[in-house]
Amino acid sequence: MHPLSSSGTPRRAVVPALVAVLVLVASACTAAPAATPTAGATPPPGDTPAPATPADDIGPPETTSVSLGIRTGNIGSVAPMFIAIENGYYEEEGLDVEVIITDQVQEGVVGGSLQVAAFDPDATAEAVTQGVPLVMFAGNRQREPLILAVRAGIDSVEDLEGQDVALGLGPGDPATTFRLDALREAGWDLSTVNVNYVNPPGGSDSRAELLWGGQIALTYQFPRHKQPTIDAGGQLIVDDYLDPFLNDAFIATRDFVEANPNTLTRFIRATIKGKQIFADLANKDEVLDIMARAGFEVGQSEHDFYEADPPQHDIDMAIPREGYDNLIAASGVEDPGFDVMTNLESLHAAQRSLGLPER
Repeated sequence: MHPLSSSGTPRRAVVPALVAVLVLVASACTAAPAATPTAGATPPPGDTPAPATPADDIGPPETTSVSLGIRTGNIGSVAPMFIAIENGYYEEEGLDVEVIITDQVQEGVVGGSLQVAAFDPDATAEAVTQGVPLVMFAGNRQREPLILAVRAGIDSVEDLEGQDVALGLGPGDPATTFRLDALREAGWDLSTVNVNYVNPPGGSDSRAELLWGGQIALTYQFPRHKQPTIDAGGQLIVDDYLDPFLNDAFIATRDFVEANPNTLTRFIRATIKGKQIFADLANKDEVLDIMARAGFEVGQSEHDFYEADPPQHDIDMAIPREGYDNLIAASGVEDPGFDVMTNLESLHAAQRSLGLPER
């Protein structure tokens, strides 16, 4: 897919593999049941406010051209940015935002090919503990689906005796632990039966197919797998969200954040307006049309499971401390510290200018 800029002009760009740069920087630097949504969270369909008009209280952007790296073609995680491009929200802020899909997101930010990126907080934390000067300046998704399903013929926890279950890396793995806790709360305490913990190769689709085919008895899934699981005779034991849970966030180098507060405030403000559009499920067809024009594959699955994506976003782009703590605990990575990992000055300035609480 060609990169897309906020001027609407596709551009050809290549983000180089900068693993060597990342290593050099790391060696040279030192580390400095779903809950009711909180303030700024996605409101129920029909209750979404119109995009706010920013007050003219932010200085001019220090940098007007912004390359934004994203690693995924998942519409549900990146749609607000493309909405902001399509509707001219970045242009209104004096920014020309270019979106680049690449597997080298973190390396691109460190090497300077990207100014900002949407990326995994746990991987960012690992880099920061190695001395890489990254920082999170805004949140993207603040909750994550928690869906646990069993195959046909499994009607109680006793039926899992001797069966293969895929819940992560196995006992002791933080991700497995929180899934076991959720199962226990749902009345499926796996400590009462002998099960075989397996970690089959492949991604979530592979695990779902193993469940449908009867090769495993229990696994975790994503919203697109729910109906096929039911159609295959299985059942959903847990169908909820991890909330709060910092699913992904916007990152940049510490130097870029400190040198470009107005640019980032304006970037956040425009993206918040995109999230407001995304949050209203009545805009589903409009949003999917925008994504199709941007080059994303929009099929029946994207239509069927669209409603599962907006609730993962808080409109105000906050980085909730509790959501960060839950992510660190679940991932098992070393915690560099919330204050080391974040710089929230531009986020709070954007929230203030839109009349939103600072958080």
